[in-house]
Amino acid sequence: MGNVLTDKEREDVKTARGILKQYESYHARQPILKNNIELMSEEVKQTSKYYLRIMNIFHFMNDVEKAFDDMASYDGNEWSNEIKSDAEYLIKQRYLHGDIHKKTKDYQEISGYTPGRYDRVFRIGLIIFGRLYKDTRGGNLIP
Repeated sequence: MGNVLTDKEREDVKTARGILKQYESYHARQPILKNNIELMSEEVKQTSKYYLRIMNIFHFMNDVEKAFDDMASYDGNEWSNEIKSDAEYLIKQRYLHGDIHKKTKDYQEISGYTPGRYDRVFRIGLIIFGRLYKDTRGGNLIP
């Protein structure tokens, strides 16, 4: 992959961004959702559609976090180990440890990369994440 993405890579990036934005939103609400579950009785848990929705959210978040964890061992040969390691760091910095209110420019400054280098490595991270997430979900990309 040079600076020009194939149609497949462009689609992978778009899908990964959507999944990670959804994860970011759920992650921010996670304490509230956990509290809501704790307040439910066992009877309500067995019949509540809201409870099932929360459990689906937690399952989705676990799948995303598994893909995060698997990034370190991604064995694709398209990129060097250094690029893959940097891409993993950027994705985790932004979505796992990041602040929903920070801008891309803030993350570029944290990384020390030029904007062009940051964008390239970040896109590689999105592609890797998307592939791993798809594998985790058995080919199903819908959260």
